[in-house]
Amino acid sequence: MKTNGVNRFILWLAALIIGLSIIFIVLWMNQEELHLYLNKSQPHKAYAESILYSWEMSAVESKQDQLLKVLEDLQVTILYQEFSGKFFSKEDSTFISQMKDQGVEVFHLCGTPQWAFEKQAESMLLEIDKVLIFNRNAAESIQGIVFDVEPYIKVDYTIDDLNQYVSNLKKAYAYAQSNHLYMVAVIPYWLERQGDHLLPDIIENGCDEVSVMNYYISKTTEHIAEELELAGKCDKWINSVYEMNLDQDGTFESIGKVQQDFEKMYDQYRYEKLRIAYHHFGDLSLEGAEKRAVSK
Repeated sequence: MKTNGVNRFILWLAALIIGLSIIFIVLWMNQEELHLYLNKSQPHKAYAESILYSWEMSAVESKQDQLLKVLEDLQVTILYQEFSGKFFSKEDSTFISQMKDQGVEVFHLCGTPQWAFEKQAESMLLEIDKVLIFNRNAAESIQGIVFDVEPYIKVDYTIDDLNQYVSNLKKAYAYAQSNHLYMVAVIPYWLERQGDHLLPDIIENGCDEVSVMNYYISKTTEHIAEELELAGKCDKWINSVYEMNLDQDGTFESIGKVQQDFEKMYDQYRYEKLRIAYHHFGDLSLEGAEKRAVSK
């Protein structure tokens, strides 16, 4: 009986020590440390869906093992992949099927600055037709189209150029909608500075989803505020795009730093249709496993 009493005392003392240790940890850690500690073993809710940009299908075909590794490491669920005319002409959906087996949806990524200045969005409509024809004839479908058209690359662009660009996005979106094809518009974080009407018109009338090139690393949360507010009003998805040319001037030093930045952004806005996007596979494939590590 005396032994049982001693055992109960030891168990009580052990429980007390554990309880006091937990209290100490909570009080000792600052808020950010506690957040990382509690979420170390489980993904942040912000990563329910993540996006990877990928240009040049020929480069992907020669590095498919690396692509699969990046998709797994970054928990990517959506791939924005540029497809060539050769890919579309073959109508071979093997790559789409392989991505589907990995739980990854595939979109066609396309665009050049010249498309912004066309009078009737001819090139954008042609790209939509390529996807529609492929989807009709191939075993697996491309889920949508992503227009990365950047008129501001033209040195002497004008407000008329930007208005034409928005007009072409709206024409393309109307055509995509009429054919039940999902459409994403890629824009810079500073577009609203060029004219108050541009950003609302694109988000409301020119896409199903907006992808913001959020490259000013010290103000990512601030610079996406207006875009996110408009997306919220329209109940549309919005992506914060991070440049993956890591540890260069004006970029984050590691993927861990990128993800910390996005988590803070997500926690501040609490908008469930806000996603992270990594630009692009070409940079990540060359960085090696060390920079692909997601540990913080």
